[in-house]
Amino acid sequence: METLFSLNYLSFILPLRSDWLTAVMKGFTFLGDEVFFIVFFPVSYWLWNKSILARAGVVIFFSVFFNVWLKNLFEIPRPLIEHLVMVEVGDWSFPSGHAQYSTVVWGWLAYELKQLAVNQSRPVGKTDLINLSKFVYPIAAAIILAIGFSRIYLGVHYPVDVLAGIFIGLLTLFGYCFATTAEHTKWNALAPAMQSVILFVSIMCFFLVPHALTGAEIKGAGVFFGFATAVLYEKRYVNFDYRRKQNTATDMKSLAGIITLGYVGLLVIWIGLKALFSTVGLIPEVADFVRYMLLGLWVGFIAPYGFCRLGWRT
Repeated sequence: METLFSLNYLSFILPLRSDWLTAVMKGFTFLGDEVFFIVFFPVSYWLWNKSILARAGVVIFFSVFFNVWLKNLFEIPRPLIEHLVMVEVGDWSFPSGHAQYSTVVWGWLAYELKQLAVNQSRPVGKTDLINLSKFVYPIAAAIILAIGFSRIYLGVHYPVDVLAGIFIGLLTLFGYCFATTAEHTKWNALAPAMQSVILFVSIMCFFLVPHALTGAEIKGAGVFFGFATAVLYEKRYVNFDYRRKQNTATDMKSLAGIITLGYVGLLVIWIGLKALFSTVGLIPEVADFVRYMLLGLWVGFIAPYGFCRLGWRT
């Protein structure tokens, strides 16, 4: 096992390092970074394609939780070479979160765009969308490999970390693809409340496996549970769908309102509740789970419900 985490596997990286290449690698690693998803996922969900992003969000947030759980289970330290990007203290190396997240995110979006193209016969400009769809998988693969390589180059992962992250991401994708396309009449027949209970119990089963529980794992579990529950309720009781209208002034007002209210709400929950829970002395683990659960609920259900009530919808 130790031979897989030897610095000998990184010996080919150090001679490649240069200022310009480091800047490029930091750019690629940002495409698999938590901040990237926090900034771009909510607005994509609200304004681009809620149906696609709802499905993508569930598998993304599950992968975040699952990756941290695996890291805490194996507890493999990061490479003892210079790290060119910051990593959290106590954040383990195996498997690579960036490699796993990017495989799931870009792989699933490529799959969704491919399916969208197959079902779409309208041309886009002079090029048929179906012809454009031929490139989505190669582009996704290139992004995933570039992000994975960037983590090795930047000194924060061994090659085996990245390979394991990609492999686990692919398994997650195949499993999720099967779960969302197969007939699950019993699951779909359940009320959202019962579905939420099943999700919560499933998460608690992960916690029962002996391992070193960390704040990152609790946060990942919270946002996954919150967003998955939000999607279940939003689909049945809200069904928010933003589309541009003919009136440009109305469009701009709706866009500004959705972006402003949406991100202000995120900041209030993310930063405001953190200060509030700290002031009242709430148990840190409980506070983190509740706060990140509310973040998921806000993005997936509460904010879309508010947009509908304010008339910012189709």
